[in-house]
Amino acid sequence: MREVINVEETQESEIIRFPKLKYLELVGLRNLENFYGGGSKLEFPKLKKLILEMLESMRRFAKFENSSFLFHEKIDFPCLEALRVISVNNEVIGVWDKQLLSVTSNPAPMLKQLALGSSAGLRQIPSIVLENLSSLVLVRFEDVDAVFSSSYLGMKKGFAWIYSQLPNLEELKVKDSDSLKELFEKEDDNVIDDALSLFCGQIKTLELNTLPSLSLIPLPLFKNIASLTLFELGWSFLMSAHVLGDVLHQLQFLSIEGCHSLEALVISVDSHFTLPRLKRLRLWNLLSFSGMSYISKNEAALLLPSVESIEIKNCKKLKHFWSGSIVAPRLQDVSLDNCNNMLQFVIGNLEDTIELPSLEKVSFWCCHLIESFSSGSLNAPKLQEVKLMGCPLMECFLPGNPNHDGDLQLPSLEIGYIADCPSLCAFSLRRLVAPKLTQIEYYRKEYPMLPYNDLNHFLQKVNAISDCEDQEDNEDDEDINED
Repeated sequence: MREVINVEETQESEIIRFPKLKYLELVGLRNLENFYGGGSKLEFPKLKKLILEMLESMRRFAKFENSSFLFHEKIDFPCLEALRVISVNNEVIGVWDKQLLSVTSNPAPMLKQLALGSSAGLRQIPSIVLENLSSLVLVRFEDVDAVFSSSYLGMKKGFAWIYSQLPNLEELKVKDSDSLKELFEKEDDNVIDDALSLFCGQIKTLELNTLPSLSLIPLPLFKNIASLTLFELGWSFLMSAHVLGDVLHQLQFLSIEGCHSLEALVISVDSHFTLPRLKRLRLWNLLSFSGMSYISKNEAALLLPSVESIEIKNCKKLKHFWSGSIVAPRLQDVSLDNCNNMLQFVIGNLEDTIELPSLEKVSFWCCHLIESFSSGSLNAPKLQEVKLMGCPLMECFLPGNPNHDGDLQLPSLEIGYIADCPSLCAFSLRRLVAPKLTQIEYYRKEYPMLPYNDLNHFLQKVNAISDCEDQEDNEDDEDINED
């Protein structure tokens, strides 16, 4: 198919109108050259979102005349809010013909979201179209060193031009660009342009995705970022705990995945490291990651006063999430998955008690060397669910101090799941009181808790039963072999 609307099959009129169309998506039509090949004006009075992607043959949206721009003055979509143009024909040099749009009587669209496969088209878009833009996605750069550069954006007026064109931008995403080395081109690395600081200061969401050559990110310029996503970067932003905490003091969501050169978030911690507003931390597939801090003292504190969720997956070298005390009064969920060298989630002294008053869920999956949650005890009055699977060396989930007076109280614990943990003989070294725990799923079988005094007693009894069953199975196998 070369055209969506074929001129030969439609009656030619002065205006072709789509009065109710709100969403138009053209994706993966590799032979499509135009949406419309005639000379009529196209009107989309209610169109809100337009997606054009993987259209390698498309040179123009409508074939009015020989032009290197995607849209022409005879295409009217005044209500367009979201536009995505990725992988169209290489001959397209811009989205809009800026000069033609300036003389037309059609009201210009006021975009809120824009995704471009080449930022070359950005400078061709009139400022009136961009002034309400809140989200900008730039994808698949080829042979470009910097996203915002004089050669690629025509930035003869410097970063003041960017700030004037994008005064309301809050979300910036840069993706899938193998050659990209930096975000911003600067003539002097020691001088930070005031306009650049203003531009970066308005960004609330930053996503850098599949940029293996990226070597420089001016993080100090992003002091107002609330959400930071880093995926498959060849860059490690090791810096002091004080500097990183100061730079990311507004951060609420941090996701780092596939950054294989990243060894830690900070170089060293003397007294404490804090991310005051962080709510969710996600660390996935970090092959060199060894901990939050490269070097830290055992008494150093990790302060996460707002964090609610910590999720760690496929971090092969990670032995401890933190070495020292941790303050996380709002932490609700801890998940470890396939962290083969993890020994403990938090290193603590035998006498210490980790205070996690909001903790509700803990799950450890396929952590082959993990020994316990922590060396110390745990105060988690809201803990409802504990799932342990594939932890063959864990003997006790919460060792603590066996000489500590009193029982370990987990008044909210309701769900227990244990599988493939053959060494687990006790949940804690103190008597466990969990009145709401009425049954436990052990090796995919459900057991009522009523006959047992507590979870520790259950583990001792069920392990003894399992040992007897294994011995009987071995004897049966021997009998079969003798027969």
